[in-house]
Amino acid sequence: MSSLRARWMRFAAVASVALMLPGCGYALEGKIDALPAWIQMVGVPLIINHSTVPDVEVALTDAVRAEFQSHRRYRVVPEAEGTDAVFTATITSVRLTPIVVPSQTRQASRYAATVTAQVLFKDKTGKTWWNRPAQFTEEYDVSSSTTANDPSAYFGQNVNALQRLAKNFAQSIVTSILSSF
Repeated sequence: MSSLRARWMRFAAVASVALMLPGCGYALEGKIDALPAWIQMVGVPLIINHSTVPDVEVALTDAVRAEFQSHRRYRVVPEAEGTDAVFTATITSVRLTPIVVPSQTRQASRYAATVTAQVLFKDKTGKTWWNRPAQFTEEYDVSSSTTANDPSAYFGQNVNALQRLAKNFAQSIVTSILSSF
């Protein structure tokens, strides 16, 4: 009788663990995708840049493509034609705002870089899954006083700053699209 009881206890323990696993956060990874399964190829053409900062659209486009590809379900192509869905965006402005100005030098030593864009994600049937403005701000230390109030000079000297901003932009937008928030 004790072997039957031991088997029953093992079964109950395994069943309890199996029932608890779906409740832990680990089971949710990779399952936030609210898009239909038939969306497999996503077109991500070059983002349109209406700001005065050159090449910011290239960094943002590359980051968005990489973020979609990181979800492994999607094949990402640079054109809109022949795809299941298309991601498009238009950068409307890039601003630098000084946030730390030491009184001794009166030169900004830290800036907030803000990118504002309009983002659209539509599938091939014409259904819009995402159509919202987006604004992203990152703070960066300035390495030179020659970049004061000039976003193009700033990003030209601080490529890492632009890459961080682009990565945060892409992660936030793609996660929101896939979650349909």
